[in-house]
Amino acid sequence: MSNKEKELREGGFAFMGVINASLSHEINNVLATVNELSGLIDDILVVAERGRPLNPTRLRTTVSRINNQLRRGQRLVRQLNQFAHSVDDPIASLDCTATLDEVLALSERFSNLKKVTIKASLPEKPIAIIGCPFEIRHILFRCIEIGLSSCKPHDMIKVSLVEQEEGALYTVCSDATVQDSPKIRRGLQFLSLLADKYDAVLKNAPQPGQPVHIAILLTSQIHLD
Repeated sequence: MSNKEKELREGGFAFMGVINASLSHEINNVLATVNELSGLIDDILVVAERGRPLNPTRLRTTVSRINNQLRRGQRLVRQLNQFAHSVDDPIASLDCTATLDEVLALSERFSNLKKVTIKASLPEKPIAIIGCPFEIRHILFRCIEIGLSSCKPHDMIKVSLVEQEEGALYTVCSDATVQDSPKIRRGLQFLSLLADKYDAVLKNAPQPGQPVHIAILLTSQIHLD
């Protein structure tokens, strides 16, 4: 195994790990909140058993909050399941629009932690390409990750996807300046390596001191060697 192949392999494992850790953390938060709210219902019932009139409004509000958390938990589990299945096939036909929408949802916690807004402009119709579902998600996420690494709280990242004759042009832009840090330099180098491996064309990669502007063409047929 060459050094490049080793770096790509380790980067893929790291991507899988960071997404699984993020989603499992959010699922754990849901479970903790449901546990807290179920304890509140238990307290309400204990008070009622002692003769105090049951407060139906408070009870309904608590049940509604539990239902909201359950819906959130179901959404997170669906995201985790969908992401896990991206490794099922090394080559598959996929909708780039829906895939980017999924990656944006997976990136939500990271942007919230940085207090950065991600504004997406996605086409209304599917953009079909053939490629490696896991690595396409990997490329999409790494671009957002580089953008987030350069942003300060309350900055905005603009993400867009435009159909082209060769495939789909994906851009990540921000007025934030790319920082000259080892982490960002490694991120840009790895993105170039990842794009080259899977026949994506890195149209623009910002240099330190420049505004964030990453443009990458996901070609109609990304393949494995």
